[in-house]
Amino acid sequence: VYIVQGATDQQVLPSQATMIEKALREGGNTNVTVKVFADRNHLFLADPDGTPANYVKLPSGRVGGDVIGPVVEWVVTHARAVKPGVVP
Repeated sequence: VYIVQGATDQQVLPSQATMIEKALREGGNTNVTVKVFADRNHLFLADPDGTPANYVKLPSGRVGGDVIGPVVEWVVTHARAVKPGVVP
């Protein structure tokens, strides 16, 4: 499980990522990774404030490569580790 979180997210707080990780591990998931992206809001957009009302004022509505890259890297790494038809 890959938990991604924006550090300025005000809809799902960064502290909740740790709570989700803990619950998953307690449920038996041993392969859990948490990644918190600095200065990213709930939409993973560059946003030092993270207030949802200000989303429309942000200069860009595009998720940057600094977010997409690690997500793709994690998926590629973990997709190779899983055999088709086998639940890890």
